[in-house]
Amino acid sequence: MHAILNTLSDFDILLLQEPWYGCIGVARSSTDAQGLDIKGTVANPAWDLFIPESTADGPPRVATFIRKGIHSLNTRPCPDLIGSKDILAINVTYGGLSFDLINVYNAGTGRDADSVNRICNTTFDPLVPTAIAGDFNL
Repeated sequence: MHAILNTLSDFDILLLQEPWYGCIGVARSSTDAQGLDIKGTVANPAWDLFIPESTADGPPRVATFIRKGIHSLNTRPCPDLIGSKDILAINVTYGGLSFDLINVYNAGTGRDADSVNRICNTTFDPLVPTAIAGDFNL
């Protein structure tokens, strides 16, 4: 992922499924001499990173990167629209255009594969253009 983020120059939005997620640092702790692991994914100063919160059942399985410094581009996560560790919704506004971008990871059959059902059972605003992309494992 580091190499991709460092070398991509022709793309402004990158949707990843099953990104690397692990220890990115250690925090001091008054109860543990070794410190506490800080978990996260790859970051890069040229990109804004959007990633869902970890849950008790595991780390996030989607990450969205949006190139910084694009004039008139505004982004904001929309966890109230639809969200889980496997689905990330972001509202993107560029000039006069506004749309929702949904990054989805659907685990394979028998492996907690409920993301497609959640997408299909969600009512999206018909007046807001919506792009849904990801790894659906169908």
